[in-house]
Amino acid sequence: MVIHDINRTLHQLARVRYAWMPNIPLLWPDITQYFEGYKPILITTRVTRQLPFHGWYKCNTDGALKGNPGPSLLGVFVRNDEGDVVYARAVDLGVTTNVVAEAKAILQGLEYCVEHDLHPLILETNSLVMKKVIEGECDPLWVIANDVKKIREMKGNFNVIFQHVFREGNSVADFIANIVFFFAGTSEFHSFTELPSAGSRLINLDKLG
Repeated sequence: MVIHDINRTLHQLARVRYAWMPNIPLLWPDITQYFEGYKPILITTRVTRQLPFHGWYKCNTDGALKGNPGPSLLGVFVRNDEGDVVYARAVDLGVTTNVVAEAKAILQGLEYCVEHDLHPLILETNSLVMKKVIEGECDPLWVIANDVKKIREMKGNFNVIFQHVFREGNSVADFIANIVFFFAGTSEFHSFTELPSAGSRLINLDKLG
């Protein structure tokens, strides 16, 4: 009975920890042999940055934390179809969790674009979970339920497309968010020249793809 329980526990643990691996055996000696013979396949993905479609705007958002929960910030970066800065914002959120920071970043970015009539709009987030929540593929946690409700309401009345982007393609929004670690409070930028030089370099790289 004890051995059976150990086998079952190890098998369940292996399936959770290595969910992408098919046909994991049930018995622990077979599990050991299976993993010893496993040869991982490395897949590399080239990340390129794309400008918005002609006449469109793009808003990139990011939540940044030191610990989870921990000191949290959000970054919003809006550009036009030529890749030029329209608006950027960094906000200190205090101590919270990553999902709250990502949700509030999306909400504030979308609110700004709605208020200033910046559409059609592509909103990019590197949080795949938040994209799925907004699209209704999974339910939101209670701590972000109100924010998600507001985002979905605006989405229904505004010409916006939500996209997931890899972190490497979201470097400007990440940089904007982390500005708050050096300058407490809220920072806003309305042009390329207002940004710190490191941010300006990232934007130039962004334009090159």
